[in-house]
Amino acid sequence: MSNSEDIAFLAISSGNYRSPYKGRLVVLVFQQTKLIFIMKFYKSNNIDILQEFQTQKLFNAIYPELISKPILCEKINEFYILVEKPVIGKNFKKYFFEHLDRNSTKNSIKLILNFYKKLNSQLEQSNFLNMSNEITSIFENFIRNYPLEKHEINFIYECKSIFYEYFKDKVVFQRYSNNDFIFKNFIISNKQPILVDFEFTKKTTLYFFEWFQFFKYNWSLSNDYIHDLFLSEIEDPFFHLALHEFSKYKQNDKFSISCRLIFEICEFEKKLSVFSNGSKQILKKDMRILLNDLKLRFNNQVNFNLISDLSKTEKKLFDITYEKLTNYKKTFELNSLKNSINDKDFVIDGLEKSLNETNLFLENAIKEKDKIILGHEDSINEQQQYIEKIIREKNEYIEKIIREKNEYIEKIIREKDRIILGHEISIEKLNKHISSINNSKIWKFIQFFLRH
Repeated sequence: MSNSEDIAFLAISSGNYRSPYKGRLVVLVFQQTKLIFIMKFYKSNNIDILQEFQTQKLFNAIYPELISKPILCEKINEFYILVEKPVIGKNFKKYFFEHLDRNSTKNSIKLILNFYKKLNSQLEQSNFLNMSNEITSIFENFIRNYPLEKHEINFIYECKSIFYEYFKDKVVFQRYSNNDFIFKNFIISNKQPILVDFEFTKKTTLYFFEWFQFFKYNWSLSNDYIHDLFLSEIEDPFFHLALHEFSKYKQNDKFSISCRLIFEICEFEKKLSVFSNGSKQILKKDMRILLNDLKLRFNNQVNFNLISDLSKTEKKLFDITYEKLTNYKKTFELNSLKNSINDKDFVIDGLEKSLNETNLFLENAIKEKDKIILGHEDSINEQQQYIEKIIREKNEYIEKIIREKNEYIEKIIREKDRIILGHEISIEKLNKHISSINNSKIWKFIQFFLRH
């Protein structure tokens, strides 16, 4: 490819919290400094990426302006590779921290609120039975995967009944959700959010739990502050319900607790499908703590009586932000100082070593000189014998070096011949491998893209 020297790749690996079968790689492909497309695939030959491509394609057909566009998915050497058009912009978290004043923060959240409304503009009518079947399936998997005591099972089914009671007389809808509606999965492009990452995408009647995901995994900004900033300004009940659950403004309302429980069980099952064995154990411990906390609230054994105060939560937010920045600066300066000290220590150690070697050399030289002088004083013959011995030892050493050099050269030649022979044996397989890549749709797509 004529422009191949201009192509660069940046590979991003999923964390070690995932199982080997569900480990993923995202490869960013650049032409010079321009991001031209993104490739995604599992580290194992997992065909789930093909299902992700097909679902994302359907999702994008409904919301072409809201989500990233998949281009193709092809199998190459037993691996399915998904190619996606890149979204050029800023990660929502970075965008957020660049707009931290009160009005800008409200506008940032409103971007996501408007995005959510656009998703809901394409709701499909469903029914209560579909919702019931979806929850029943999730609960059955949860009970199968998580050891529960009888009182916990009773509590879960009681919450399920309360949840059903709320929806039984309401019109139920469904739509596609990426099921990962979190800060880092939004890119702000041309002042509009674009959703990326569709590994867990599905059509669901529980799409309103996206707000629970959004606030649960909001590690960028205080949910207390967002709560006080909006208070009763937003009409969406699940926006407020989720914001209460993941802030200090929790309530012992049984429907809120039931929603939280069902959401957490959904999240548990999602994570269980990709986590490593070690991560699964942590997940189960956290679920045990959560069940106990929710049950205490359900029985009114925890008191919440906090009054909203925007000035206090805003001050706390900026105090924490300032503290984080100060600590970061101190850590950076400390690390720089440590590195400087280590560099100086390294130089000093080198000088001390060099000085010791020089002293040792001088001591040996003086001893040698004394020995020669002593030889002169004793006898001229002894001096001549000593010089001849030195010359003889020098010649023997040179011959040894030449011999070892020749042996090493012969060894290198033999190794070279072996490598060449091995390459000749496997060249046909290599050519077939290159041919399969050159004939692939992805490679043809890259060539077409670069020519145009």
